[in-house]
Amino acid sequence: MSRNPDMTQPSPTQFGKALRIGVIVLGSVVVSIAGFLFLRQALNTRVFGLEWDSRHPGFVEDVDHSRWDRLLKKYVDDQGLVRYRAWHSNEVDRAALHDYLELLAITGIDSDGHLVSRGDRNASLTAHEIAYWVNAHNALLIEGILAVYPTDSIRQHVNPVGYDIQQHLKLMTGGRAFSLDDIIRTCLASFHDPRVRFGITNASKSCPALLNRAWTASEVEKLLEQCAGEYLNSTSHVSLDSHGELHLAKMLDEDYDGEYWSAMGSWRRLTRLIKDPLVRQRIESGDAKIVSTPHDWSLNDKR
Repeated sequence: MSRNPDMTQPSPTQFGKALRIGVIVLGSVVVSIAGFLFLRQALNTRVFGLEWDSRHPGFVEDVDHSRWDRLLKKYVDDQGLVRYRAWHSNEVDRAALHDYLELLAITGIDSDGHLVSRGDRNASLTAHEIAYWVNAHNALLIEGILAVYPTDSIRQHVNPVGYDIQQHLKLMTGGRAFSLDDIIRTCLASFHDPRVRFGITNASKSCPALLNRAWTASEVEKLLEQCAGEYLNSTSHVSLDSHGELHLAKMLDEDYDGEYWSAMGSWRRLTRLIKDPLVRQRIESGDAKIVSTPHDWSLNDKR
């Protein structure tokens, strides 16, 4: 007995109707996702420095970091631990941090993405820019932690469906909004100097220590060497065990964050800073087995 073709195959009209329904459903899903992302961004973003006059842009050489320097000296110890509780409860010093972030925001940015300066680009200007962005990153991060304090870890505030401190906390500089990720991966990476990475903190105990003073252009070269050297010579971050295995902090795993290290430049260029000759030789030879040390995300809080 032959089958009726109409019973086994959809008609062109049925197919077209199903296609239209599919397109409508897909479109609804796309719109819903876009709406969710927009609302997530709008509801969670905190921005400092909305006011900016393009007719009178501030010059990076004129930025005064003394306010930030005073706060760091007051609340950060020699190991980079922060007295968040005391800072959080001091309204005057919370306001001083806000004022410093607003001060940073008046600096102009040119069409190439560089901070506006008085003169030609040279080594001195680069030092001013590095000092600016290192201070900006660390100040913005500390403000982010104080805003959610008490907390045990920055990882509690990196939420893919809610507030993400690395994406939603922003500094408007020269009329452009920079998140913490933007400052690291765009602004600081543009210097192609791996030492810069060791000057910025992510508020965890395994990250480079927060200095208890502000960066200034005159000290940039010294601080770059100092911060990178201290991190790479800490046995908590770089060590060689009795089996010849090289234990490296997770931050130094270039496969883990290859995009960043590719832009910034490999930290292995800095082996000259490592004092232990055997460790230095094993890193330079590239033949040691690498063991990645887990990152301690505990807050760098001085209880």
